[in-house]
Amino acid sequence: MSARLIRALQRGGCAAEASETHWSVWRASDRRGRAIGKLSIADVELLRLNGDLSLLGGTEDGRLVWTGRVDSLAGRAISAMALIKEPEVQKHHARPLLHRILDGRASPNERRSLAQAARDFAEDVECAENSYSARGMNWNAISAGTRIDGGQQGAPNQRAGYAADAAIRMRTLSHHLPGEDLKFLWRLIVDRETRYAIAQWLAVTPSQSEVRGRRVLRDLAAVYDTQVKRPARTS
Repeated sequence: MSARLIRALQRGGCAAEASETHWSVWRASDRRGRAIGKLSIADVELLRLNGDLSLLGGTEDGRLVWTGRVDSLAGRAISAMALIKEPEVQKHHARPLLHRILDGRASPNERRSLAQAARDFAEDVECAENSYSARGMNWNAISAGTRIDGGQQGAPNQRAGYAADAAIRMRTLSHHLPGEDLKFLWRLIVDRETRYAIAQWLAVTPSQSEVRGRRVLRDLAAVYDTQVKRPARTS
């Protein structure tokens, strides 16, 4: 991942999908001039997953702009700059298992599907945890691997509506995925644990933890696609 391209995005540039293998980067958000470089599909998915890149509002051409922090980036464990500056010696042990799984997918379509499912899960958990309208929900049950029941709808405003929708999706997930898989997903997506940490938790080898991670993430994507479609996905 090029630090020069990240700086261009941080200073008001944009990225747009150019092919099945890469995105092009411009110095301006309206794509004035020529593209200054390329980012791989995998890099873009990780940046989006980390919240560093998001769709540019008011456009329909899929342009992405920088929405991550610009200051103290090196201090963020999952930021783009942290990924760039991370010493090669430590990468093998320090990278989150989620990033390893996404990097290992050869198919762009599968990588997008798994990354989207991870973003959906992280956003639903955050929305539910941070909104007063979901205070009646036992969201800690997800990390404990137990079924989610109950909950308050809260005031009829937009914020409450988002939380109520997230509550419904999370309850549905808890009915379609085993409790152990929910615990795994919490560690994988919310806590961003390494494969070594997860392997230690499961008492298996690191490679076995990665195999299971791929399977659980695929199951999560399948449930989102067939059971709890997000508004942005609904046709």
